Amino acid sequence: MNSRNRIYLLLALLVLLGAGTWWLSHRAERADSTLDIAATTFSVTDTAAVDKIFVALRSGQQHTLRRVARNYWRLDERYDARPDMVRMLLTTLHRQRVKSPVPRAARNTIVRALAGSGTKVEVYQQGQPTTTFYVGGTTTDRVGTYMILDGAEDPYITHIPGFEGFLTTRYLLTPREWRTIPVFTTPLPALEGIEVLAPGQPERAFVVRRAGRGFAIDGLPQADTARVRAYAAQFGHLNGQNFVDSTVRAKVDSVMRQPPGFIVTVRGRGQARPERIRLWALKGNQDSMVGQTDRDSAEAMIVQTRLFDQVLVKRADFVPKPK
Repeated sequence: MNSRNRIYLLLALLVLLGAGTWWLSHRAERADSTLDIAATTFSVTDTAAVDKIFVALRSGQQHTLRRVARNYWRLDERYDARPDMVRMLLTTLHRQRVKSPVPRAARNTIVRALAGSGTKVEVYQQGQPTTTFYVGGTTTDRVGTYMILDGAEDPYITHIPGFEGFLTTRYLLTPREWRTIPVFTTPLPALEGIEVLAPGQPERAFVVRRAGRGFAIDGLPQADTARVRAYAAQFGHLNGQNFVDSTVRAKVDSVMRQPPGFIVTVRGRGQARPERIRLWALKGNQDSMVGQTDRDSAEAMIVQTRLFDQVLVKRADFVPKPK
């Protein structure tokens, strides 16, 4: 073979090599594009338009989360839903993505698991169902969640980019964990009196009573009436954070065997009975306290210290500061 033929052959090989490289690259780009499209199918772009989320567990439990106002949702038409839980669910719907397809070797097993124990999720926007999928268990590394779209054949491993964890429990909508826990619901116009007992801390014990159109503190005629009124206004809407679960039950039971650190009672016009909560400090936890109300006397709850610190003030805090 002369040198000219060798050059032609080399050029032909280079052309073929270049064409092959382009084809493989183009094929990879198409595959990536396909996965990108699939990655958006489980997510909801416009969560502001979501007005209902329905979930059905294979155990037979069904729960409906319905938007009543912009930031107000009802659970099962019985409870006010916790705003933080609603935000978490809407964020999950918006950010969840496909991490990868389920490996072929595991496909049939995962499909059967989703069919047998998956949670059905229906998302409604402007009254119409727009997305339906099933949520299954977690991957062995617990950073992926199996999901399949309604009517689809192939399941996927989903995740939230940057989040190390699984998504299964976010779709359970368990009322015990999702419902708002009201502690005080007495609006200012109906409020008649507040009693704060603090065994061992007399400086934190006081009684607020209605006095004409305002409020006064027993034994403290010089109290700042504006401060007393602002204090009383808190009791129209004050909630607990969550009911105590099994992970901290033993610790909480031990705490509640002791006398409570505070007892706060609110009386309102037209109430069948006063609203009352008993509070205990949690050793080593400055962010939370244990509470028990008359309304949910069989349950212990966790309340946020930052909220109840505004209730558990000192009597002297109502005295006008010198100018």
